[in-house]
Amino acid sequence: MRLLRSVLSILPAATLSAAAQVPPPIINFQFPHAAPSGGPSGLMFITWTAQDVRCAGIPVVFTRPPAAMPASGWSTPGNGMKPITYSFTIDETGRPLDIKRIAKGYVVASEDLTPALAVSQFAPGAAHAECSLTFVPAPQPVAAAPMASVMTYTMFPGQRPTAEMWARVKPVGSTCYDPAPQVRNRAFPDFDAIPKQRGRPSWSMIGFDIDDAGKPIHLKLVAGNGNAALVAASMAAVGDSRFAPGARVGCQYPYRVGAGTMPAPPMPEEASFRTAGATCPAKAEWAVGPVLTYPEMFRRRAVEGWAVIGYDVAPWGQTGNVHVLAAQPAEEFGAQAVQLLAIAKRVPSATGYTGCVDRVKFRMGPTARAPGAPPVLFDPPQPAYQATAGLCLVRLRNDFAGSIWSLRALSVRPHKGEPPWLSNSHRCPTLTMRSSR
Repeated sequence: MRLLRSVLSILPAATLSAAAQVPPPIINFQFPHAAPSGGPSGLMFITWTAQDVRCAGIPVVFTRPPAAMPASGWSTPGNGMKPITYSFTIDETGRPLDIKRIAKGYVVASEDLTPALAVSQFAPGAAHAECSLTFVPAPQPVAAAPMASVMTYTMFPGQRPTAEMWARVKPVGSTCYDPAPQVRNRAFPDFDAIPKQRGRPSWSMIGFDIDDAGKPIHLKLVAGNGNAALVAASMAAVGDSRFAPGARVGCQYPYRVGAGTMPAPPMPEEASFRTAGATCPAKAEWAVGPVLTYPEMFRRRAVEGWAVIGYDVAPWGQTGNVHVLAAQPAEEFGAQAVQLLAIAKRVPSATGYTGCVDRVKFRMGPTARAPGAPPVLFDPPQPAYQATAGLCLVRLRNDFAGSIWSLRALSVRPHKGEPPWLSNSHRCPTLTMRSSR
């Protein structure tokens, strides 16, 4: 009957992934309203690992395990942070689908688990059903957390690195801070030519010294997440950069490209979900269109999805009985579609409708940055490699003749105080809802 299509693109700081016999121990953990004043509680660094991965009771092995983004939070006694178990299936290509969290409810630092599972990979071959796994958290004091994990945490939007975290990633004996060297020329890779990893942003941290003339020397890879093309381009870009004269040691600078799009699996036709007694007409206009928003953590990983939603309509146009008929690759896409249709309104009618079915597709949009254009970037004094994120200014347009709502980017501007290196591969949001004929 209807096809609602939500088109969104990546932009940092802009608005539009059989159980174990013995369960892991429960770890006390919470975010307080204020930081604890002392004692055994404190800021903890959290990583997750996938364990007890099975299909129909038989262990299965990832070829690309989930890599959930590290997180942080305050721990105090008496509040639990627990493992989280998922059910899913695996298709013939080795892709996890039908992803559902078995136990609902909020768990600290778990927002990236479902998207991380959605972009993981098993060996291709026969499809598998009745699959499950358990993500187990590993909280550590920041001082004990692996340096590479702490560095990963500082790379992505939404994080708030602490002074202790910056101290962990700063090389011992560095003279490249307090103050940072003045940048005379900051070179950048050709980001458009660098292959992207599906569902995973790529980053590389390059270490270097600076000679008396301000030229980077002694270049080396400090850390990264496996994109060889980005590493090579980052090394070249740092080598081409120049600084004010004066020797420095222990300098670092990262480059980052966004995740490659993980396309949604094929979406079924709505006719297969329409019941025999449905009274919804083939054409019915929206009086108040759905507010099109993308599930944020899936947006960050460029994961596309869809949902088929059933609902009824009251005579005055309000939707009701909104429920998920199907959703892929994860149940969050269905939940998001329910939210956007629950507040929408059809044009009033004499009797209302029953048995309505709409399909909602969440799709990543094109990049707002022109090919070859430099990112929006600046060099604040601390840390030396920190860069700004961008904000997209938007305009809402309604083309009533075609029943199309569009959210269009007008410009990008720097935004101080955001996490580092977020502007190397900007995409601004474009949302579109189209009523099919």
